[in-house]
Amino acid sequence: MNDIQVPPPLKKFNAVKFRELLASPACSMESEETEATVKKYREQAEILGIILASHYSDSLDRLKLWEKIGTAVGVACAKAPECEPEAFITAALDNVKADPSRASRDVGLRDWLKEMGAEDHEWREGFVRYLITRRYAVMVFMRSAWNLHKGKGGNREQD
Repeated sequence: MNDIQVPPPLKKFNAVKFRELLASPACSMESEETEATVKKYREQAEILGIILASHYSDSLDRLKLWEKIGTAVGVACAKAPECEPEAFITAALDNVKADPSRASRDVGLRDWLKEMGAEDHEWREGFVRYLITRRYAVMVFMRSAWNLHKGKGGNREQD
């Protein structure tokens, strides 16, 4: 019975040191990303914006298009933090009340899913970090890409 060792008492929790640890580079949300990687994140975000805008339901207020898309991206990041492509896009499209039948015909959506699925786990996590940490810039890029797409008469439904 004397072989049982009692562990030492726990150290007192220090909130200041805990916050400093969280703010340290080791816990940073930012990883060292190359310029090319960030450029590809931006391109994929722009395509995502076009997809979400083109599938925005007519039952929703068009004046809130970009507010709702911003929310959709946030919801998708929360529901699929590892950016598993199918779960991510489902969460986002559900949030803009997309029509599944129309989405199934979207060649751009199919291609986006293929491209995202081809990326490794670490890259996809980086993409979600990019969307979260640069959300305002991402919305600007998405809206600009959508306006260019509309101006070219972009039709995303093809077979």
